[in-house]
Amino acid sequence: MARGRRCGQLCAENAGKAALALFGPVPLTHDPANPLRDLAARLKGGDERALVLQLAGATEPLGGQLHSEVTYGKERERLTPWQLFDEPRARSLVAAARTALELVRRLVDLRRQK
Repeated sequence: MARGRRCGQLCAENAGKAALALFGPVPLTHDPANPLRDLAARLKGGDERALVLQLAGATEPLGGQLHSEVTYGKERERLTPWQLFDEPRARSLVAAARTALELVRRLVDLRRQK
């Protein structure tokens, strides 16, 4: 589970970016939640909009700040990523990433049906 912290964050980030790519260019960001919300605002309701909003909510806690922490730790406090993320927290990140991945899979399936 040592890599779970990093892999969980990246998986959720990339799931959000994959959803964005279904609709257009992907912005340069480690936090896709706001671009996903912007996308949802442009969609005309329905299942796609609902999934995009759910994905925004799922990726928000796994965004830019967490990306920095799982990669570099907390420099000011002189804490490494390994000190910040114990196994239960890493498992939590992996579970959140699985949720984000499932949401984007559902969105891809929905887009294929059109």
